[in-house]
Amino acid sequence: MKSKWENICRLTEEVNGKLKAAYPEYKDLVFDITSIDLPSNTTKIALQNLTLIQMHLNLLKLIAA
Repeated sequence: MKSKWENICRLTEEVNGKLKAAYPEYKDLVFDITSIDLPSNTTKIALQNLTLIQMHLNLLKLIAA
């Protein structure tokens, strides 16, 4: 699980870097996933955080289209 989470964090940082380069005026596009501490969260908080990640990914899909 830890390895998968680290991969997700790394990929998010890559996407954020590309977004910053492509859209420097839109700072709200980046998503700080590293602040989410899934292992110490309750199930409810973890699901809320995962929902935020899904929403962010859907936003990125809309922007890329």
